[in-house]
Amino acid sequence: ARAHDVDRAEHWLLEVEGSRSVQADGVTYCMCIDACARCGHAARALKWLERMEAAGLQLSHGSCGSLVHALAKIGDAPEMERVFQKMREAKVDISVTMYNSLISACFRRGET
Repeated sequence: ARAHDVDRAEHWLLEVEGSRSVQADGVTYCMCIDACARCGHAARALKWLERMEAAGLQLSHGSCGSLVHALAKIGDAPEMERVFQKMREAKVDISVTMYNSLISACFRRGET
């Protein structure tokens, strides 16, 4: 696969989701979330986080961290706050770096 080929990464996760012989785990979803986030596709990364939850898998610091980073890049503080709430509910620690990203996103949006 080519570097930064998010479509292909999503294709293979969909294949795994539809498989009877292989089951996606948290790492599988985290890899796809991270691929989307690294390419600036925050909405796509969020979609995979939600699918991960729907599959009954635990949120992780890694999966949420990648998404928070992508959302910070585009200054989407409200969505970051929503992810933080999901993290609190799942008892996933929110790091100082994540809080710094939220503060930065608020600043980009002109919020105080």
